[in-house]
Amino acid sequence: MGTLGKAIREERRKQNLKIKDLAERIGFSLSYVSQVERDLIVPSLSALRQIAGALDISPGALLDGNGASAETDKVQQVEIIRHNERLVLIYPGSTVKNELLLPEYNPRFSITWLTFPANSTNAAIGDRSHRGKHHVVIISGQLKFACELGEYNLVRGDAIVYNYALDHKWINDKDVVADVIQYTQPETKRG
Repeated sequence: MGTLGKAIREERRKQNLKIKDLAERIGFSLSYVSQVERDLIVPSLSALRQIAGALDISPGALLDGNGASAETDKVQQVEIIRHNERLVLIYPGSTVKNELLLPEYNPRFSITWLTFPANSTNAAIGDRSHRGKHHVVIISGQLKFACELGEYNLVRGDAIVYNYALDHKWINDKDVVADVIQYTQPETKRG
């Protein structure tokens, strides 16, 4: 299987763009784009969206493809995602580590392992452009979930479901790390 950097490079070349052209389109340095294409760094989700937009392709297509061709794309019966091989995202301004628990990105749903450092807060503006829900289970530690509807204390084993569009904040006011698993489910259209 190819890599995200390889998929970006192949798409850029397919469009006859130079690294410099792509860098100018997204407002990043040539060095940054080169490092992404060589898999020396993983772009943030925001940067990945900018790269995909500049290439007129969805971020999911870059992540789904990862350089795989129809000849090598065989259905596997068992796939193991080792803890040290997961795609890791850390959003700008956040200290929370997001690890994808699927073998590849899927734009229809995602399952992520989120690690909240001790004594940290992570605020999120609701995404009103999408409809759907986040399902979260506390794996270790304790967290507070705060939103305009109230503040909820959650401990190991507790679960919470909330709408994408809700402005919210996760608070870890303990001296230990808290881990959660989050399933993101888009709203399904009813016919």
